[in-house]
Amino acid sequence: FDASLGELENIGGGGRFSIFAPNLIQGAEFSPGGWGAAYGGKAGSLLKLDVIDGAQTPSASLRVDLAGLEVGYEGPSGIDDDTSIVFNARHLDFGNFFDVIGENDIGDPRMSDVLFKSVTEIGNEHSVEFLLLHSPEEFRRDLEHVVESEDLEENISYLEQDSTLVGVTWHALVGQTSELSTNLYYRISDKFSSQGESYPDLVPPATPYNGIPVRRDLLTLSEDETEIGLRTDFATFNQFGELTAGAEVRSFDLTFETTLREEWQRFIYAYDDYRPSPDQKYIVLQPDSINSAYDISAISYAAYVDQAYEFDYWQVNTGVRYDYDDLAEQHLLSPRLNISWFPTSTSRYSLTTGLFYQAPSFLDRASDPANASLENEKITHFSLGGDWRLSENYNLLAEAYYQKLDKLVVDSNRTDGLLSNNGEGESYGFDTVLTRHFSDDWSADATYSYNQSTRNDNDGEGDYDADYHRSHVFSIGAKWEINDAWKVGARWKYFTGTPADEYITHDNVLGDGNPQRFSKEYTTNNTERNDDFHQLNVRLDYYRTFGDVNVIAFLDIVNVLGTSVDGEESFDVKTGEVLDEDGDIMPMIGLKFETTF
Repeated sequence: FDASLGELENIGGGGRFSIFAPNLIQGAEFSPGGWGAAYGGKAGSLLKLDVIDGAQTPSASLRVDLAGLEVGYEGPSGIDDDTSIVFNARHLDFGNFFDVIGENDIGDPRMSDVLFKSVTEIGNEHSVEFLLLHSPEEFRRDLEHVVESEDLEENISYLEQDSTLVGVTWHALVGQTSELSTNLYYRISDKFSSQGESYPDLVPPATPYNGIPVRRDLLTLSEDETEIGLRTDFATFNQFGELTAGAEVRSFDLTFETTLREEWQRFIYAYDDYRPSPDQKYIVLQPDSINSAYDISAISYAAYVDQAYEFDYWQVNTGVRYDYDDLAEQHLLSPRLNISWFPTSTSRYSLTTGLFYQAPSFLDRASDPANASLENEKITHFSLGGDWRLSENYNLLAEAYYQKLDKLVVDSNRTDGLLSNNGEGESYGFDTVLTRHFSDDWSADATYSYNQSTRNDNDGEGDYDADYHRSHVFSIGAKWEINDAWKVGARWKYFTGTPADEYITHDNVLGDGNPQRFSKEYTTNNTERNDDFHQLNVRLDYYRTFGDVNVIAFLDIVNVLGTSVDGEESFDVKTGEVLDEDGDIMPMIGLKFETTF
């Protein structure tokens, strides 16, 4: 979401590679922290997306670009007068796209998504929504991609994933001041991934790619998830304000299996990774330390209550949430508080605080039998912010925050899958967004975020900058409707570099008589910084109407300046070279046809 504080223009409609095609999201509510008791289980930001309802007037669309095809329909069902539907399907083949732009070494990613939603009105007091999401994807990088890379990157990989969500929601008005919503859903996710290694340096340069020695499926990971959930929410008005309450129950069936087929030498490692001798300048992954299986069924449940008090220019929300995490066998209580003050019609101030918990990922739990007992991470959050309408067209949003982090999941070394809850830390900073709403044919926004985030694994190494931490993030974007036919948009963003480790390199680590291999040994933890990163993206649209058909031609260019992808470097184990990651210009050109009938 463009690394910003909830710009609706960017969040609304999903994104290029989101499972939500553009224009499918009618509303987005973004909370960077301190939201109410109705939601839990994730310590990060809360993003609520509302999929569009079918319009009264039927319309259809067709979009064709270099990556694939998209079709859509929105309108009455044609079966029941009180039922509207939305249907959208896309298939994107980026392998063909990379061939067109000459980036054949990346691999062959393909993804599809299907969305179907229906809304049925039953009288004036009831409605039923049905939602289906199906998102298969596949990625393959094999020998034909290896030989296309300048430095013969030897890694090969394969990934296949099918994800499906089916949900039914019943909305009912209860009396004059209350509403009850009940949601039943079923979710499955089947994922298989594998990694292997090729050896292009062991054959003459002119060798066809299918003659390169290769070890496929060295490391494989199977992830199967099934979840059934039931949630109910009740809202009513009383003498104090609005009271909301709800409960949910979720049933999981999880099967994870990690298999290392045989020993695997890895030449990038940390100084404290296990080696049988300090003279061995590489690590060897062993099946006994990596292989794991995780097969479990669990039921988790939660309940919450939240009361809003409204008086004069104030609104106070007090709430509490209770969760039982069956996987961790933990009972969690999360109080929440939000105080808002509206001294004028053009300003708002708010203070939020509360406890938030985040469960370890299923993959973390599955990486070793001992990890099944991992507890939830705990976050204590405080924030203070303001929202000011500076003029008719300009709005300023600012928020400062502090988070204390406890029971963070941390690992020990790269040669086993052992994890613990020994980590702790803190994160603080502020975010600002200046928005120029659409007027005089143009709109714009500028965002700036400052953050300091440190961690301590309590392993004797002390504090360190959090992984992926960026002290400064800035972006500025604008949209200009030049006339009825032309529209242009652009966004430039600048990030400071993420933390990096100091390292030393070693040569001929396998010894004489073996293939030449270099290794990279990290000697510190996040004491350095990768280069800063900036990127410019531009979008140009041209509109024409032919009878009842609107035709939109578009040119979408990601990374116009061709800057480095993320400021990071890559290490070639065959030559010992440390290479800057070059940035690629990613142009996307296509046509979209829309009609109403």
